[in-house]
Amino acid sequence: MPKTITIHRPDAVRAAAESCVHFGFCTAVCPTYVLDGEELDSPRGRIALAREMLDSGAAPSPTAVRHLDRCLSCLSCETTCAAGVSYHAIIDGAREHIEKSKVRPLTQRLLRSALARVLTTPRLLRPAAAAGRLLRGAAGRLGG
Repeated sequence: MPKTITIHRPDAVRAAAESCVHFGFCTAVCPTYVLDGEELDSPRGRIALAREMLDSGAAPSPTAVRHLDRCLSCLSCETTCAAGVSYHAIIDGAREHIEKSKVRPLTQRLLRSALARVLTTPRLLRPAAAAGRLLRGAAGRLGG
């Protein structure tokens, strides 16, 4: 029997997902959808994926993870949505579901955890940014 995963505040995520009426205004301002035109890389495509995960309670598919991970969380879709969909609640709930399901390989989970730690800790971020600048300069001199 598949493992059931509980999303924090599932009613809020479900209500936000159900408020989408597919006007499509969001697609014009979504950078990932504009880039490749794939429906699952649009806000309404991701809403459908999140709704499917929430309704099933099962671990997300690799396809769902790939498309949900591509969201930049810029929330341009939310500001242009005529229906007032709380996209941030949906994408946050979907990401929580993905993390709880542990479908990512251990190395990816560790890398994501380390990156989150560095990005939220100024004393770690400063040296990491300095190292990035050095590497960028070296890559430029090497023709990369």
